[in-house]
Amino acid sequence: MTKPKPPIPEAPPSPEIELSLNWSREATAALSASGTSKQKVNAAVKTALKIALGAAPLYPELKKSLVGTKTALFALDFFFEDDERVQELNKTHRSKDKPTDVLSFPLFEGEVFFFPNEEEEALMLGDMVISIETAIKQAEEQRHDLESEMAFLTIHGALHLLGYDHANDKGRRQMFSLQDELFEIFKLARQGQRKVTTRATSA
Repeated sequence: MTKPKPPIPEAPPSPEIELSLNWSREATAALSASGTSKQKVNAAVKTALKIALGAAPLYPELKKSLVGTKTALFALDFFFEDDERVQELNKTHRSKDKPTDVLSFPLFEGEVFFFPNEEEEALMLGDMVISIETAIKQAEEQRHDLESEMAFLTIHGALHLLGYDHANDKGRRQMFSLQDELFEIFKLARQGQRKVTTRATSA
């Protein structure tokens, strides 16, 4: 008896994104040594953000800011760094003196913001930082390409910007389940089975 195929995950609504992609000299050198092009990594990050930021936000003020909007207009700054710089940030902001893969700095955490006015200014979500060196190591460990690893880390970081967290069991189950579902959508998009329109702008 033929096993039925699992249903294709439904993609969340796609927001518009004003995205600043910032590469440090050290991150650029590490990427060059890996043999993966910056263009491919940037494209994977943009697609992953487009997918992940369509998820329902958890921050109360962010949810209120989106009431009545047809298409969310978000902005964020994205930084590609090396392990040394990420370790500095991790120590300063999380009191953990070691490198990590991705750090998110959400602006909605404990703050009150408002959605863009009639001039259509984008709603700033915060900053995200990924260590290229750690991402390369993890891609090798997981035996998938660097674009997939960057997409997975981007989805994880983007969910933090929306208010998701894994500090307790309930939050961990909620976030990781959604993260896995969104990553499956990303993989389908790469295979051409799911169309994701990316209008993100990079600097």
